Amino acid sequence: MTTFENNVTVNIEDTVTKEVTNVTFTEGLLRSILSLTPSQQTELVKDLVSGSITKGRFKSLAQAYKARNEMEEYTNGKLPQVGEELLLKAYSEIERGSYDKEWMEKKTEIYKSDLKDF
Repeated sequence: MTTFENNVTVNIEDTVTKEVTNVTFTEGLLRSILSLTPSQQTELVKDLVSGSITKGRFKSLAQAYKARNEMEEYTNGKLPQVGEELLLKAYSEIERGSYDKEWMEKKTEIYKSDLKDF
């Protein structure tokens, strides 16, 4: 649910801060980071506010982080028996984004397949 809050500005010595963003955070933009970890959310918001990434890059990174989180969760359930060394290697490769494209393509295939059955 979207809520509206009043903005409170505290003027220190009657000056206005120069550190104001010109980025508009829409509900859709913020929805793309809801399932991410707090540190991932913070990183993306800070980078967007600072201007180091665009809104398009923000959304694509949010998708990549979501996919990586899903891969880690999948790995936790499927690979604990392979040993710590291989598990750490898998996490490292996931974090680097080694499987982002394949994971998202597979999810799209599954989604399309589910729609056919619907």
